[in-house]
Amino acid sequence: MCLNCFCALLNLTRAVAVINDAHIDEFSPDHYQYAVTFLVCSFLSLYQIYLMHHPQKRRHSLACATLGSICLCQIYLWEYRTNILILFHITVACLGTFVIFTRKVSHKLPQYSL
Repeated sequence: MCLNCFCALLNLTRAVAVINDAHIDEFSPDHYQYAVTFLVCSFLSLYQIYLMHHPQKRRHSLACATLGSICLCQIYLWEYRTNILILFHITVACLGTFVIFTRKVSHKLPQYSL
C-alpha cells in the first residue's frame, strides 16, 4: 500500500513538472497528453489502494483492468522514464494486484443483525 502511495505521489509530481515545462510561447499538445497520462497513472495507483481496502464483487476483473491500464500508461510514458522506473512502477502495480487477489473478503456472521 505504501508503495502504491509512493507511485501515485511520483506520478502526480511528474505531471506537475511536465505541465510546468510546457512554455506558453511554444504550445505543444504533447506536453499536456503526457501530463494527463501521469495524472491517470496516479489515479490508477490510488484506485488500487481503494480496491485493497474496499473489496467489491468484481474486484478481480477490476484489479486486472487496473494493472493493464497502468502497464499501458507506462509504455506510453516511455520517453519520460528510465527503464528502472518503468520496471518499478509495473512491479508495484503487480504487487498491488497480487494483494487484491489474495485478500480474503470478510463475510457477515449468520446471526448478524443491527
